Amino acid sequence: MLPRRVALVALAALCAAGAAGPGSAASPPRFPDQAVWNQDISQAALHPQSASMIATLAGLGGFGYGRMQIDFGMRIVNAPVGAPTRSIVGYPSNAQYYAPDCEPVGTVMPVPVNSAIEANAGLSCANASDDCHLLVVQGTILYEAYRANASGAGGLQAQCLAVWKLDQVYPASNRGEHCTSADAAGFPIAPLLFNADEVYAATQVAGGDLGHAIRFILPNASMASLSGTKYYVRPASHAGGPSGPSGSVAYGSRLRLRADFPVNLYSPAAQVILRTMQHYGIVLADGGNIALTAEADLYTTHTWSSLGITSRTFDQQVAGTPVRIQDFEVLDTGPRIVETYACVRNPDPVGPPTVSIADATVSEGNAGTKVASFTLALSQAASAPVSVDAATRDGSAFAGSDYVPRSARVTFPPGATSATFDVTINGDTAVEGNEVFYVGLSNLSGASAGDLEALGTIGNDDLAQLRIDDASVVEGNSGASTITFEVLLSAPMPGPVTFDVATGGGNATAGADYVARTQTGRILDAGRTRALFEVAVNGDVAMEGNETFGVQLSNVAGAKLVDGNAIGTIVDDDPAAAPPPAPATAAPRRAGAPAKRSGSSRAVTCAPWRRRCIRPG
Repeated sequence: MLPRRVALVALAALCAAGAAGPGSAASPPRFPDQAVWNQDISQAALHPQSASMIATLAGLGGFGYGRMQIDFGMRIVNAPVGAPTRSIVGYPSNAQYYAPDCEPVGTVMPVPVNSAIEANAGLSCANASDDCHLLVVQGTILYEAYRANASGAGGLQAQCLAVWKLDQVYPASNRGEHCTSADAAGFPIAPLLFNADEVYAATQVAGGDLGHAIRFILPNASMASLSGTKYYVRPASHAGGPSGPSGSVAYGSRLRLRADFPVNLYSPAAQVILRTMQHYGIVLADGGNIALTAEADLYTTHTWSSLGITSRTFDQQVAGTPVRIQDFEVLDTGPRIVETYACVRNPDPVGPPTVSIADATVSEGNAGTKVASFTLALSQAASAPVSVDAATRDGSAFAGSDYVPRSARVTFPPGATSATFDVTINGDTAVEGNEVFYVGLSNLSGASAGDLEALGTIGNDDLAQLRIDDASVVEGNSGASTITFEVLLSAPMPGPVTFDVATGGGNATAGADYVARTQTGRILDAGRTRALFEVAVNGDVAMEGNETFGVQLSNVAGAKLVDGNAIGTIVDDDPAAAPPPAPATAAPRRAGAPAKRSGSSRAVTCAPWRRRCIRPG
């Protein structure tokens, strides 16, 4: 899997080429790597009732409107320093404003003159009936208003304003237990959207993904409740108005696209989004009918149309293979929490910063060395140096052979919030699974403990060899027989291997001698080394000799194709016709010998087309 920082570096370079100024394209707002939204969940445990919850949800119609549709209405406004501001006016009234969940009425937020509320061209929105989100980023502060609408020259109506600090790693309860935000689950919105610039950047690197979870919504009638009791699960801190059966998914649920979903059938841009769903998942944020929410391309450099992404990509782009709720699994993120709607806000972080270390992934290479860079992060800058010990330890990877062991004291200068700890990785050509080791932090000075252990993944980049073997079958005189070709891997791979296979060529005639066949997207699951491709052969009684046809492999992914051509031989089993007999002839008579006589004086006639002679009369 692509390390998240690679995609983000590419995105930063892409955005640097865009125009600057209010509302211009920029890297989408993200929390630090340690945030729950940015954790790779591809190997996370499933909820014990995952299958039954998905079945319940499918029985309710799955996603809203029965399909995974995309809403492109959201806009993320980047406000420069000195941008105009507006004060929050409680809507529909101060008494109906969501307090204490949201920032106090009267809070000031930056609102550039070119700001656009969700699905609108400016600051006017029908907030009596629509959600009317306004999302503004200024530096490391994210402002998200719900049911926003301009009020006079300096006011902004809203039923909630949630302020997020993008340089902070929030606790499990986000801004507070039982506290909503501009999203019903208590989530931030902007960091869980996806935009055309980041999708484009991820298409420029092999196996690219977005590096963060994606927000999705379901109809409230499809989310879990029981006799009026509402539930939510982490990473949510609040439930909106779920009214579905208790056997369904709860507010906040994190779902993962199944690893066996044929992502490769989709366009490159769609593959980025689907891989993100496999690696980081989708989180249930609110109630509604349009499942996914993307940022509009009003402020981005690239556009959705240039990437070939439409609102119906995931149910119309690949005929016969739409993305359905049945293609997802539910992760185990903890027990259900009964919603009381009694918000208890968390205080803003105070005191010393927390120090954490993020996971790192690197492909090992076939020779020489590479470097796995682990990022250490402080939750906030400190006025004095912060230091910590970092050291490696073995997992399935072993010090000395797979990586070079290391320990060091890492110091953050005053004002710094990040540092790196590099580990040297040894390359090899062995076909093996991914291997892991750990980096642990200890002996903290000037900081409190956050996530003190990181996982280092050495990604296997050595590919097993894929081939297809020749095969033969005796054709038979009637009906059909089967010729079976073996597709073989030289060694098991840790991930799936996909390929296309088709018949063609040779002197046998498709339709008459055999049934032509094509399969696309065949999958050899991780750990398997053999697949079969069967072709029906038609029997006949024609004397024709052996006949052959070809079978070809193509579009191989996950393995190295070394022999992609096989010959299928149809062995003829029809006997050759017996030659006609030679005509009978009389033996020559010796000179002077009397003619032989039988018991009759009549001549014996041997017709050349008969097998026996006929004596007349």
